Amino acid sequence: MNHIGEPAEPLVEIGETVETGQVIAKSEEDALGSIYHSSIEGKVKDVTNEAIFIKPLDKDGLPIQEMSPESEKDILKLDEDDSLSLIKAAGVVGSGGAGFPTYKKLDLDLGGEGIVIANGVECEPYLLHNKERMKKNPEDIITGIKTAMSLVNANKAYIVVKEKEKKVVDVLTNKLKDEEKIEVKTVKDIYPMGEERAIIREVLGKLLEPDELPLEANTVVLNIETLLNVKRAIVDRTPVVAKDITLVGRIGEGRTQKPLFDVPLGTTIEELIEESGGLSNSVGEIIMGGPFTGQNVTLETPVNKTTGGVIVTLPLPNREKMKVGLLECGCGGQGERLTELAEKMGAEVVGTEKCKQAVEMKNGNLKCTNPGECPGQAEKILNLKKNKADAVITGTCADCTNTVMGVAPKLKLGVFHSTDHVNRTMGDRLVRKLKE
Repeated sequence: MNHIGEPAEPLVEIGETVETGQVIAKSEEDALGSIYHSSIEGKVKDVTNEAIFIKPLDKDGLPIQEMSPESEKDILKLDEDDSLSLIKAAGVVGSGGAGFPTYKKLDLDLGGEGIVIANGVECEPYLLHNKERMKKNPEDIITGIKTAMSLVNANKAYIVVKEKEKKVVDVLTNKLKDEEKIEVKTVKDIYPMGEERAIIREVLGKLLEPDELPLEANTVVLNIETLLNVKRAIVDRTPVVAKDITLVGRIGEGRTQKPLFDVPLGTTIEELIEESGGLSNSVGEIIMGGPFTGQNVTLETPVNKTTGGVIVTLPLPNREKMKVGLLECGCGGQGERLTELAEKMGAEVVGTEKCKQAVEMKNGNLKCTNPGECPGQAEKILNLKKNKADAVITGTCADCTNTVMGVAPKLKLGVFHSTDHVNRTMGDRLVRKLKE
């Protein structure tokens, strides 16, 4: 399921021929959910609780390339009347990872004093499809923002990007020179600055509690690609049938970091990799998402509405019989993920601690009380040392990792970060002591 809410129920049967843009699954009418459309013309091969498998009628298979204006003409058009209905019918959900149905997020009234924030920060390292999309189609993003402002009755909007993205800022600023109500704001290039509460803190100066939504700041936060899909739904009347992603890692003959635009939903990771040169090295993990919060998947895993990155890594280091302690973070790697990495390294987990700012939510996940601002982890590292740990595996944000590195080496504890194998794959600096 690629969205928050009720699962979508299949509307097609095995053997049925479907058109590009045809509705193939949807949640119940009055339930919080989403609608799914076929990304290709093809024949239904199988229907399971998790997926609908469609064999392309085109012998060449899925077109793993950007949709052209000509190909867009072949997509079945939406025929709803009002904007929210079009967004719902298009199956637009949050493209940044959570997958919250966008029609529901925009079904509110901010009273003429609210703010729309377009999140173009791309929180995770290596992901770059949002910034490239902003450079490529700024007018479409701005149209999506204006639509969102109108729907929620907001009087101001900010497009937020990392301060290092000078070209993006220049492109957007030029396009916004006649727009009084939309501005570009920049934030530091440090993880997890793209987290929505961190953005609201940096842009509006208000820190929300872990369980508070942006609405508490009279604000709606939308991902850049989500806004693009809003524009497509209302102006072009086309449903969500594709996803922008970033392909990263050892693919082909060297290191890869490139955006792929409008990849048809359902394209497998194997198809993406083969199209880009194939695998030529030993593989440690295939991660869907980003280095900090992505999940280990297989070559058969399909691209879905919330896929951001696909990362192919080198093998993890062998630390057989090493005793390790885990330090969970509300912004990054949590218990299940850190345990998985320890097992792949052959290490024995002897203790688990949570970052002192991590708060457990009702769904069991951790959230940080103040993302990216850490007061220290000495007590947690000392506890792991008492458990006879030889090293610490952590998934903490940059600032938290600074505090870990201020203690662990003094206690003769090694440090591994959940992103290490990704950074080594790309030949980059590891997440350790980042400030001088």
